[in-house]
Amino acid sequence: MLPDGTLVERNFFLIPLSYLFFFSGIISILFVAIFSTVKKTNIVK
Repeated sequence: MLPDGTLVERNFFLIPLSYLFFFSGIISILFVAIFSTVKKTNIVK
């Protein structure tokens, strides 16, 4: 913390990066689930 009351965080950029990795992980899991169900339905037909 600086003398004027400003809070200094060196690793503050990691918070938006964690959101980015979290949502990209969810999107990739959804794509894998969708493609696996599409492949299963194509094999059955």
